[in-house]
Amino acid sequence: VARSNLILDDLRRVTGAFPDAQQRLGKLPMHLAAQIGNAKVAIAHGDAWSLAGWNFSHDMLDDETRRPQFERLRREASADIFASTHTCLAALRRFSAPDGDLTIINNGAAGMPNFRRSCFGLMTRIATLPSPRPPLYGAVQNGVHIDAIPLEYDNAGFMKRFLNRWPDESAAHASYFGRIAAGPDYGVEQARPHSATLPA
Repeated sequence: VARSNLILDDLRRVTGAFPDAQQRLGKLPMHLAAQIGNAKVAIAHGDAWSLAGWNFSHDMLDDETRRPQFERLRREASADIFASTHTCLAALRRFSAPDGDLTIINNGAAGMPNFRRSCFGLMTRIATLPSPRPPLYGAVQNGVHIDAIPLEYDNAGFMKRFLNRWPDESAAHASYFGRIAAGPDYGVEQARPHSATLPA
């Protein structure tokens, strides 16, 4: 958190030179909602409670003590699917709840490796039709396809730009360089769909 705050402070200084862009970004909503086929989809950067929240990270989603929190979320938000775009590790989890099933997908990062010894990003695709590109993993809920799609990019070029902007000993270098260079110590099998039952 301390490093992410330093990164944000630096980015705020940069955007300070562009007040119009800063105002435009400041007016964006924290959440978006979409109806896709028969599914209500909630879209957030962090989690349902905070823009920078970590409650949709794989370890939080797998923590059995948090199941009541997700049951309340399903009931209060009336959402079938939550999609998170946070930079923590990717996960797709399905929960059976009294008010209906809840699927939470966190794509980890579109612009950084998400798995050990990999150099591709991950994009979430939610649609009524199957993906024309093979997903790395996915699920179907209410007839809606929820897929994690590999996103290839120029990792070497990105690393060069990253190091120009965030040199050794910077907060972003400490947080992200190892992941960009070799991927996190996390496997695809850990991200694949897991199912659980939420308490009534």
